[in-house]
Amino acid sequence: MRMRLMAAAIAGLLASIPVGAPASDIRQETVHFAPGASGTTIQGRITGRESVSYILGARAGQRMRVSLSADNSSTYFNIYEPGRGPGDQALANSEQTGAMVPDLNRFDGVLPSSGNYIISVYLYRNAARDGKSSRYSLDIAIGGDGASANPAAGGNDFADGNAGGPDYWEVTGVSAGDLLNLRAGPDTHSQILARFANGSVLANRGCRNEGGQRWCRVETADGSAIQGWVNGRYLQESGYSVVGGQSGGDALVAGTPYHATGPMACVIGGASLASECQFGVVRYGGGTADVVVTRPDRTTVTLHFVDGEAVGFERHIRGPGGFSSARVGNGFIIVTVGPVRYVLTDSILFGG
Repeated sequence: MRMRLMAAAIAGLLASIPVGAPASDIRQETVHFAPGASGTTIQGRITGRESVSYILGARAGQRMRVSLSADNSSTYFNIYEPGRGPGDQALANSEQTGAMVPDLNRFDGVLPSSGNYIISVYLYRNAARDGKSSRYSLDIAIGGDGASANPAAGGNDFADGNAGGPDYWEVTGVSAGDLLNLRAGPDTHSQILARFANGSVLANRGCRNEGGQRWCRVETADGSAIQGWVNGRYLQESGYSVVGGQSGGDALVAGTPYHATGPMACVIGGASLASECQFGVVRYGGGTADVVVTRPDRTTVTLHFVDGEAVGFERHIRGPGGFSSARVGNGFIIVTVGPVRYVLTDSILFGG
C-alpha cells in the first residue's frame, strides 16, 4: 500500500522524464582515493562508442600522472581542464606524444588550474565503429612535486573527487595509551601544539609530502580553531558534518556504515509504476554523499552527489551504462542509470 501511494504521488514527476529514452554513451564516475593514498587504480570495460569520464578534483600546481593499459590497443584517454569535457579541446590526448604525454597512454604534467578534471577513456574510431570491446586498467596519481607547486603557500598533494580530500578527518591507529601530536610544522621537530586521541575529529586544511612522509594541515573541529600539522598515516575520512551552522556529527544507523537507510522509489525499464528499492547513504555534509541503492533483484548501484547534484555512479552489476539526472518538483531528484530511474529526496542527501 505504501509504495502504491508513493507511486501515485511521483507519477507526475516521472511524466516529465522520457521513458525509454536512449542512454548516453558517456558514463561518468567520480574518483576517490583511499584515506592516506595519493593515487588509485581503476579497472574498467568499454564497448563500441561508449566512453567513461572519470571526474577527479585537483589544485593548480599539483602534478598528475596517468597511465593506461588495455587488452585492445585502440584504447586511449583525453584529459580535460575544469569546465571542459568531451567535445571540447583537451588538455592532453594520449594518442599524441608531447610536453605532457611522454609516451602513448601516459600523462605526466603540472596542472594549470584548480577544479574538477575529467579523464575520458574511449576506443579509437575504427574499433568503436566495429563495436569492439576493451578491458583496461587506469592508474592515477596526484602529488605536489610539480614545477609550479608551492607547498609553503599551502600546496596540497592529496586529491580526490572532492578536490583535496574529505572535509574532516578522524584520528585512528594511534597506539593504546598514546596520543597524536599536532605540530607547528610538517616535521617531527616542530613544536607540539596539542595532542589527540583516537576518534578525535579534525578539519582538513590540505596535505603534502615532506621528508618522505605525508603530513596534513588540520584544524580542531570543537570551536577552538587550533591549527597545525599531523602525520597523515593516523587519519581516515570522517562522516562528521556541519549542518545549518551547528557543529555536530551525523550519527550512523546502528550496525551499518550509513547515516540513513530506508525505502525509495525506483522505476525499472519502461514500467509505469514505481518499485521499492532500498538505500543506504553516507553523507559528507552540504549535500555531498554516496547513496548505495539495492534493487528488488538485490543488484546494487552507488550514486555520487556533490552539493546536492548527481555527478556520477559506480555499477556493481553488468548492464547498459548511460547516466543523467534532473531535479523535478519540490525537493526531488531523478537519477537515470541505464534502464532504471531512481527517485531521491533532498532529505536523503542533506538529512532531516
